[in-house]
Amino acid sequence: MKRFLKNSVIFTLGLSLLFLLFFSASTTYISKGDYFSIPKNIKNIILGHSHSACAFNDSLIDGFYNLSQNTEGYPYSYFKLKKVLEHNDQVEQVFVELTNNQITAWGENRVSGLYLDVNMPRSFPVMDASFVWSSFVKSKNPKRILNALIQGNKSNAEFLFSKNENYIQQVWKTHITPTRTFQAPKVDVFKETAPPQTETAESEIRMVGTNLEYLVKIIQLCEAKNVTLYFVRSPMPPNTVIANEP
Repeated sequence: MKRFLKNSVIFTLGLSLLFLLFFSASTTYISKGDYFSIPKNIKNIILGHSHSACAFNDSLIDGFYNLSQNTEGYPYSYFKLKKVLEHNDQVEQVFVELTNNQITAWGENRVSGLYLDVNMPRSFPVMDASFVWSSFVKSKNPKRILNALIQGNKSNAEFLFSKNENYIQQVWKTHITPTRTFQAPKVDVFKETAPPQTETAESEIRMVGTNLEYLVKIIQLCEAKNVTLYFVRSPMPPNTVIANEP
């Protein structure tokens, strides 16, 4: 029995080590590779969470790339933008979705909270190790951290073993706009199944947290790269229950 347990521990540790080695090597390899170019005619980038992901169809807007993705916090937008600007000096303008809930205390969910294991896997190759570590520490959720690492490893492997040599195309331009988004004015399912959002508590109105810090970094990055930055606020369907205007 002792021998079995010993072998099991050795096997588990060995497997974990291989996992971490592949994760580290694949992340570094992708980060240093030439996988982040965009077409030369693209001079405008749109970044943000699901609001801008659903609002702007870049196949209908000449010269635009919509790199917004659901649940995305500003740190992930910042690291994306930094990598894009490093590899594409033709970019002249950047549009960033600015909504109330991004820069309140709740916005931390888009950084190290509820959506940690959604955002991290698609951004590992472009993030600073210090940011990753601090986000894991803030998360205090081993399950989400482990899932983020597993999904990140999977994402890296799928990219490296695919025939696609463009990380942006395969990983960042994968937002899928739900069909119901375009039917929203005619559909009352949200009103019927979800309670209206109550007025934001005073403690939630304070502009705080990592999102605000990285929003400033986005501003500074655009200034340093001589890129014009615009804040945009996407239109919301009239019958949505999300009421964050207060």
